[in-house]
Amino acid sequence: MRVVEDGAPADPAPTGPRPAPTAGGLAILWATTAALCLGVLGYYLSRYPLHDLNPVGWDVHAYVWQTRAVGHGSLAVIGARPGLPLLGSALRSMIPIDPSRELVVLPPVLALMLGLVTGAMVRMAFRLPAWASAVVALVISLWPMTPRIVFGYQASLMEQLLLAAGVGVVAHADRDRAALAVGTGLFAAGALSHIVFYVVFAGMVGVAAVMALPASLRQRRAGVRLLDTESGALSAAVFGGGVLGGVALFGWLGIRPSSSVDTTAVSFTYRTRAQSALRGLLPWVTVPGAMIGTALAWVTGRSRPARIMVHLGLAWLAMTSLAVLLLRTGVVVPVARFIQFALPLPVLFGMGAVAVAGLVLHRDGLLRWMVGAGLLVVLVTAPAITSLVDAVVHRHVSVPNNRVGNELRLAEAYLNQVPGDRPVVFVVHQRGYGGAFTPKPDLYVIRSSVPVDDIARTFVYVGHLAELQQGRPTLLLPIRQRWMKTFNDTSLKMWAEAKPALDLGAVILIARAYAEDTFAEAIAQDPTREIGPGLYVVRGPLIRVTQPAPLQPFGMARGAASAIGFLVILEVVGWGWARFALRRAQASRLDIAYVAPA
Repeated sequence: MRVVEDGAPADPAPTGPRPAPTAGGLAILWATTAALCLGVLGYYLSRYPLHDLNPVGWDVHAYVWQTRAVGHGSLAVIGARPGLPLLGSALRSMIPIDPSRELVVLPPVLALMLGLVTGAMVRMAFRLPAWASAVVALVISLWPMTPRIVFGYQASLMEQLLLAAGVGVVAHADRDRAALAVGTGLFAAGALSHIVFYVVFAGMVGVAAVMALPASLRQRRAGVRLLDTESGALSAAVFGGGVLGGVALFGWLGIRPSSSVDTTAVSFTYRTRAQSALRGLLPWVTVPGAMIGTALAWVTGRSRPARIMVHLGLAWLAMTSLAVLLLRTGVVVPVARFIQFALPLPVLFGMGAVAVAGLVLHRDGLLRWMVGAGLLVVLVTAPAITSLVDAVVHRHVSVPNNRVGNELRLAEAYLNQVPGDRPVVFVVHQRGYGGAFTPKPDLYVIRSSVPVDDIARTFVYVGHLAELQQGRPTLLLPIRQRWMKTFNDTSLKMWAEAKPALDLGAVILIARAYAEDTFAEAIAQDPTREIGPGLYVVRGPLIRVTQPAPLQPFGMARGAASAIGFLVILEVVGWGWARFALRRAQASRLDIAYVAPA
C-alpha cells in the first residue's frame, strides 16, 4: 500500500495515465461541448410555441412573482426557497427580461448546468476519457425525469445543481480546507434553494457516511485528521451548509419551519404520480444501461472522489427504493419526487453509454467510429425520445394569452388605479376534484400578474360568494370523498391568510376564469359591478377598465439569446471559484468550463 508523507494511506495509483488529447482532439471536444449546450437549450425551448415563450404550469408562477418581489420589500415574503428568485433577480440586472419570460429561459440553462457539472465531476472521479463528460452531461440533461423537473420543480432543479457541485468539490478536496469551505458554501446555497429536499439529502449523506465509516476509521488510525476523512469531510460540509442555510432562513428571514413544506393539497395524488413516474422512467431502456454503468463504476471507482460518490449514490438509491416500498405499504410518501430526483440513475446510465462506446472505439478502422457514434447516439437519446415526440405533438398552452391572462391583465390595470395600499383578495372556486388542489397554484398565477407593490398583500378566498359575504370559509359537508377533506383543509388555510386582509377592508375581485359559479352568483346580485370583460368587483371602487394591449411576443430567437447570455454570465462569474476549488483535482480547462456555471 502506498502512503503519503504524513503516513496516511493514499489512493491506489491509476492503472495508467491517460494521454492528453491532441490539439485536434481538444478542438473537437470544445466544439462538441458547444453543440451540446445549443442542443440541450434548443430541446427545452422547442417545447413551447416557437413564436411566443411564456411560462407553463403552476409552480413556475410562484417563482415568477417571487422574482418580481425581490427588491420590493422583505425577502421573508418570498418564503423558504429564496435561492432561485435571488438568482433570477441578479441575472435580470444584467440582461433586461420580464420575469415571466426569464422563468421560461432559466430552467433549461439550469438543466444544462446540472448535466455539465455532474459530467465533469464524474469523469474526474472515475478517471474516464475526456469525452465522457459530454456523454454523461447529455444523458442527465435529456433524462426522462429531467423535463418534469425543468417544467415543474424549478427550485429543486437548482438545488440538485448546487448539491452536485458541492459533492464534487468536497470529493476532490483531499486535505484542502479552502476547497472544503467552497463546498460548504455551495451546500448552504442549496439549503436556501429548497430546505426540505436538503434535509432529505442530509439523511442520504448520513447513510453514506456510515458506509464510509470503516475506511474513515482506518484513515484516522493512520493519522489522518477527522475533516480529511471521507465521512468527516462530506458530513462536515453538508452539516455546515445546512446550519448556514437554516440560520439564514429561520433566523435572519424569520421563516417559520412549519411553512417550509405544505403537501396537503396534493398528497392524495402521490400513488398516481408515482406510477406515472415509474412508467416515464422507461425501465426497459434505462435499467440495462445503468447496470453497465454500475459495472464500470465498480471497476474504476478506486479513488477517494469515486468512493465518496459511490457511497452517496448507493445511499440515494436505497432511500428512493425505501420510499417506493413505504408507499406500497400505505405510507403517504411523495415517491414521484424521489424517482424524479434520483440523480445516480442517469449518472449510471451515462457511464454505461461511455463503457459501450469505449469498447467499440478500441477497435480499428472506419467501422468502429461509425458503430461507436451510432451506439452512442442511440444510448444517449433513447430515454428522451418519448418526451421529444410528446413535446412536438402536444404543444403547451401559454397562460398569458388565454382568458385567464386577459382577465388578470384587466385586474392589474384596475389595481394600478386603486388609491392607497389596501390588500387584495381574489375569489377562486373550481367544482369537483380540481378545486381541492388548484387554489394555491391559482394564487401563484394571480400574484405573478398583479402590480409588484400588491404582491405581498394579495390573497385568495376559496368558495362561494354567499359564504364570503357572511364572513366565513366555504366548507364541503358532509365529507364523502378524500378530496373533499383536502378541499376543506385548503379552504381553511387560505381563509386564515385572507381573513386579516378582509378585516382591513381588502379589495375583493372575481376573475371569471377562476370562479365560474361564484362569478355567476355575483352577476345575478349586481351586474353593474363587472368593470371589464370577466372581472367583477365585490368590494372596492368602481373603476371601468378596458382590455390592455396584448403582450409583445417573446420568440425563440430572443429566448435562445437570453439563455446563452445567462450561461455566459454564469461561466465568467464561476470560472475563478471552479479553478480554485478543483486545483488539486488535475482538472483541465474543459473540466473547469463544465463546472464553472454552477
